[in-house]
Amino acid sequence: MNILGLEITAKSGKLNWMNIRRFCYVLVIVWLLGVRLANVNPFDDFGREGGVGLDTLLDAFALYGIWLIVWHVLWSLRPRFG
Repeated sequence: MNILGLEITAKSGKLNWMNIRRFCYVLVIVWLLGVRLANVNPFDDFGREGGVGLDTLLDAFALYGIWLIVWHVLWSLRPRFG
């Protein structure tokens, strides 16, 4: 089963815990780097009087760019044990 590009089950029919774990780790790293350190938050614009603007879209693209960098680059550089 494939949900949003995340393969939930392996070819053997069992849950693919490696991809689920990778998705969760990347989500945490993007939250730390993008939202906490870089202060990129697309959801903060929903409460302002001016409404959602172009900066909301740019924030979303920035978070997606950070996601792609972490997913493809940082995950491959992780230390492997065993």
